[in-house]
Amino acid sequence: YEDQTFNGTDHDILLRVQYNVDAGQRFYGIGPDTPRSAEANYKEEFLQIRAGWGTPLVEGSAWRAHITEHLQGEKLGNGPLADLPGFSATYPSFAPEHRQQTNEVRLTVDYDTRDRATTTSQGAFVQFYREHSVRGLASAYDYNHNGFDGRYFWRWNTGLKTVTAANAKFDQLLGSAPFWLMPRLGGKYSLRAYGEGRYIDRSAASANVEQRFTVYATKMGGVTTEFELAPFAGLGTVADHPGRMSARYTRPVIGGAVRAVARPQVVGSVDFGVGQEGLAVFMDINYSF
Repeated sequence: YEDQTFNGTDHDILLRVQYNVDAGQRFYGIGPDTPRSAEANYKEEFLQIRAGWGTPLVEGSAWRAHITEHLQGEKLGNGPLADLPGFSATYPSFAPEHRQQTNEVRLTVDYDTRDRATTTSQGAFVQFYREHSVRGLASAYDYNHNGFDGRYFWRWNTGLKTVTAANAKFDQLLGSAPFWLMPRLGGKYSLRAYGEGRYIDRSAASANVEQRFTVYATKMGGVTTEFELAPFAGLGTVADHPGRMSARYTRPVIGGAVRAVARPQVVGSVDFGVGQEGLAVFMDINYSF
């Protein structure tokens, strides 16, 4: 449940309860140079409760502050994919014997001037966040997460509708936490030539830029659907801490996406990305950023 104008005010609230089982997860080890041959399959099962509240920092401004409470119980086991090694046998030191519980409190400050949150065509979004978990306070781990997410969208005033979109992210973990809570790169929403969670470590940084061209538009069922082509490029890396990030382990990505957009809130996308390990394809709803 999400309400951006709770009880007619300019406060927003969020409540999410979710049970999820994902048997397609992969793990390659920790670090920026883990080989593809180290891939193992694991099954992730979790139950989470997330609740949040937000308010403007200054009335009528684009700045907002949020506080979020996140409670999650996590269980990992061997995945079912027969052509991949079992997780517990391959990485016994990373495989917990029992369900692990975490309790995180997250503070964020957002700046948002986007015209639409889902189908953005112009504006900017910047978020700074700090997340804290205390061992013994409904959590098995003691750590901090710090980082930011910045996005900028420029709509060109030309005959062909086109938007330049850019994104930069940084995430740093301090303290003791298992690998599934560490910063990671890979997947549709970070580095689109690598599978989700391909690279994991205590620090992660990435940047992406794409040019979105609307090549055709038609009205179907009273809704205008726009078809887009979007060439993109990006890069990213992980490390134990920012001072150890190296150009040697920076992973480049180039590719393109084909999308159908029904504004203000529906995006269907197929993304094709090429990196140092070949081609990856992602089919999903929503933009990557």
